Amino acid sequence: MNRKPGFLLACCCACGSVHATSLPGANIANGIASTEWPGVGALIVRVGGGYGQCTATLISPTWVLTAAHCLQDSSNPQDYSFVPQADYSCCTASGGLAVASIAANPQYDTLAHDQGLVQLAAPLAGVTPLIVNDQAPPGVGSYLHLLGYGITQAGGNTLKQLGLVRVSSFDATTLSFDPGPTYAQACQGDAGAPSFNYAPNGFPLVHATFSYGSSPTCSMSTFEVSSRTDSDIAWIRAHASDACVRSAPSGSGCDGIFRNGIDSLAIAPAAPVVTLQPAGESPSGQ
Repeated sequence: MNRKPGFLLACCCACGSVHATSLPGANIANGIASTEWPGVGALIVRVGGGYGQCTATLISPTWVLTAAHCLQDSSNPQDYSFVPQADYSCCTASGGLAVASIAANPQYDTLAHDQGLVQLAAPLAGVTPLIVNDQAPPGVGSYLHLLGYGITQAGGNTLKQLGLVRVSSFDATTLSFDPGPTYAQACQGDAGAPSFNYAPNGFPLVHATFSYGSSPTCSMSTFEVSSRTDSDIAWIRAHASDACVRSAPSGSGCDGIFRNGIDSLAIAPAAPVVTLQPAGESPSGQ
């Protein structure tokens, strides 16, 4: 979660079950608040008396997908928690769902394969996992949704936000998105955020996880890059063998019933603790 030379690392969380795709050209660069898709939540890491935050997406009852660089601040799973709520402010100091293990893609090279997996200590009941794409990515000019906690501002935002991005190019491992005010601009707090559209059965289909961009202020980025899930599907399935994937969406937890409403779930925090912003660069921390 440190800053790469020339790149702004971002972290985030998000949700959204609105099936109507925003019209091309609509000025939604700042995103809109979203309280749906509870399978997309905040990944909190508490280290050094403070906290950092990324986005993570539930892809099976016990596994969530995020960015590899979101798992660099600590190797101890107990320092992490997952918050499946529209507002993660409840759980910055303590609280959230416990984590059993973490894994970063060993091919991650700061430029590609920026995928990380988090195993929850217990299955998350009542929330439908999102489908992971394991086939060809969307082509240039395709529109995708981006969901994350950091879309609207570089800091201070704890609400999930929904924005629209358009694919400008892709290679074997990444998708790049058009810059400028017409489309959503990712910020600190958006790393790991899913870029998705909808499968024919209406399921949200995650094509990539947000990795990095060039705008520290969430505006007029010159590039934004996400890591493709299909290029890393073998590694993902090696850990999350029950993940919902496009080629087999009828697996465990993929029953086509979306159980919204868990955004109001009250996760009781533990005794409060004093927190300070960690020293140096971090994702979206308060």
